[in-house]
Formats: sequence, C-alpha cells, structure tokens
Amino acid sequence: MKEKATELMSVTYKEEAQPKIKETREAFIEVTTFIMENLKDSREKSLTLTKLEEACMWAIKGITREDNSDISNPKTEQAQASVQLDPQSLVQAINRQISHESIGRMSNY
Repeated sequence: MKEKATELMSVTYKEEAQPKIKETREAFIEVTTFIMENLKDSREKSLTLTKLEEACMWAIKGITREDNSDISNPKTEQAQASVQLDPQSLVQAINRQISHESIGRMSNY
C-alpha cells in the first residue's frame, strides 16, 4: 500500500517526456498570458486562471504517467497523432466563449 501511495505522490519525469512537458507548459503560458492581458480583474478572471493552473497540472501529471511500454494501442496512437497543442486555437475558443457570455449577460438587462 505504501508503495502505491509513494508512486501516486512522487513526481518522476522520464527524459523522453521533457519536450512534451515543456510544450504543454508553453501552451498554457500563452493562454494564461492572453487571459491576464485581455480580461478585466473579476471573479471570472480569477476562476479562469485557477482552472488553467489546474488543467496544466493535470496535463503534466498525465504526461508523467503515460505508459511507455512496448505494447502499442493503434487507437491511442491515432488519437495522439491527431491532437496537436495549438495555443492559438485555444485562445480563439476562449474569445468565442467570452463573446458568448457577454451577449448572454446583455440579454439579461
């Protein structure tokens, strides 16, 4: 039991995971910078930053837990190949969400 607890609480970065971790952090930094520069200080901005921080943590945790065994899964490989970290697309999605929420708030008045 203690071994499992130690595994869960330990951070181990495999050398081959380093570039993926760096790319993930950079994508989150770009989006976080956009939010910090473009949203007024508000509860929503604070929640957004908190959720981005949490999402980054979970994404990196997921990378560190990836199984690097010799067993391959074609579906997983295909999904990974089709998913690219594209910060610009994420920024555009956030812009659409912000616009959508602003319109919703205006209709309440």
